Amino acid sequence: MGALVGFVVLRPFSPYEGDFLALLKTPGLTLDTMILIFIGGIGFGLFSVLAGGCPTKQHVAAASGSKTSMLYLLGFYAGLIWFQVVVLAYLLSIFGVG
Repeated sequence: MGALVGFVVLRPFSPYEGDFLALLKTPGLTLDTMILIFIGGIGFGLFSVLAGGCPTKQHVAAASGSKTSMLYLLGFYAGLIWFQVVVLAYLLSIFGVG
């Protein structure tokens, strides 16, 4: 929703001549990837709410000495490594990219 509002508001100042739906025709952006992006975004938001704040807030709290924030960040970075090493390789093999 934010992308649509930003596009409509900033369009008069842009040299881009296309419409908003043309942005959805990006190579590699299929329905499957949009569903995965949506699920990832919902999961990221849900777990951030359950943890008590976004990762930026968790970094600040961890720097202040909060042990629960440090554990959150440990899991956060372990998840990032897991995604890069295992999940991304699996998705690339499924969608035949690379």
